[in-house]
Amino acid sequence: MQKELSSVFPNLIRINDGCDSIQEECESGAISVFDHWLLENEYEKLHLYSDDVIDMYLKKLDVFLYYLIDNYECYTFRVVGRGRKRRVSYRNFSNRECAISVLKQSRYPIRSKYLYRLVIPTLGISYFEGWDYTNYLYSYDLRNIEKIKLIAEAMDLYFLDT
Repeated sequence: MQKELSSVFPNLIRINDGCDSIQEECESGAISVFDHWLLENEYEKLHLYSDDVIDMYLKKLDVFLYYLIDNYECYTFRVVGRGRKRRVSYRNFSNRECAISVLKQSRYPIRSKYLYRLVIPTLGISYFEGWDYTNYLYSYDLRNIEKIKLIAEAMDLYFLDT
């Protein structure tokens, strides 16, 4: 399974590391509760939002993610090793409850190493939790991005081009 997933996601370490040149190699986008990229002053005001509004944002993103884990085979991953020996280690979920506990959207800002990361092999998509209620996805096939975009829009979320 590890080798199979590595062949589907050959540049996952570079995507995970935020390599700028990866944008030229694959399609990308973002799923957000907002209909636009936040300006700096909008981002700074997020902490002023009421708990009800934040809960609504979290619920929208969680419902979208739960749809994905219910309808597609999903794996979480982490990068292990150092230097040239770094590799991706994939883990499947033993059940839905386990997946939900790992993939629940974070309420408060946390360090990037604790944000969830997911791959969906049947769609060839890697999906990363982000900050400001916006999550990122990457694929080598634009049709896969379009499929996720339609699902997100049907769930009252927005697709943002990167």
